[in-house]
Amino acid sequence: DFSRKRDFASRIIDIYSGEELIECNEEFQALYLDADMPGMDGIEAAKALRKRGWNGKIIMLTGKEDCYKEAFKIGAIRFVSKPVSENEFFESLERLKEVMPGYGVVDLYYNGIEVPVRVRDISYIESAGDFIKIHVGKKQYEKNISLKGMADELDERFFVPTHKSYIVNAGKIESLGHDAVVLTEGIKIPLSRRRRQEVKKAYIRYDIENF
Repeated sequence: DFSRKRDFASRIIDIYSGEELIECNEEFQALYLDADMPGMDGIEAAKALRKRGWNGKIIMLTGKEDCYKEAFKIGAIRFVSKPVSENEFFESLERLKEVMPGYGVVDLYYNGIEVPVRVRDISYIESAGDFIKIHVGKKQYEKNISLKGMADELDERFFVPTHKSYIVNAGKIESLGHDAVVLTEGIKIPLSRRRRQEVKKAYIRYDIENF
């Protein structure tokens, strides 16, 4: 499983033509598009999706240099040469991880069992002495690490400390109060005075960049 091997959470869907792609109702975050397909090719399919307002990431598969200019116009972030090598494919996945923060996974414990959890699904993390509690929806996970140690593993574009004992996912913030952060689930997390500006900036940045 390449997604676990590379600590990257993903669900793969195979689409066999440009026509099938633009008729598909799936909500893709990223596409590997072949620039050379019968009928509607990858470039034409991408243009059709962009006109509909789709703003996901595109990696173009091609063996032709003359398609690079058109691929840049539709916002391709990387090219992978055909035939596709394993190393180049995984390098392109690493590029996706850079531009799509939060799709990585971390190994946490739930009822004593180690399970992978997608980073962007985490709502908040709290210190519990020698370990931390990680809240994902209604579930609570644990990990034997300090809050600072966990913070070092997380993308700072997503996660921000609100208090010496709490870290929150900026994408889960509903509102900022004087001394608390209210999450989308309605949960209130303590907000210290000295961290208020940092949290506010992270909240606004997340909203603008729309990760």
